[in-house]
Amino acid sequence: MPSDELRRRYRFTAELAKRAEAKGVAFLTGREIRGLRATDKGATAVVAEGPAGEETIAGDAFVVALGS
Repeated sequence: MPSDELRRRYRFTAELAKRAEAKGVAFLTGREIRGLRATDKGATAVVAEGPAGEETIAGDAFVVALGS
């Protein structure tokens, strides 16, 4: 049985994701990062291998989180 602390962490993370999505954030999982596209001002896109093959994902900001 999960501890109270684990339940609180899950609820916090789920609420954070919900609020981020409401502001237009997209969470893309199950992808391997192959590279970044950048200009002198910073990253403009991520090149990833996903379920549909290689894709270039443009955006204003990126967070790359690793996990197993």
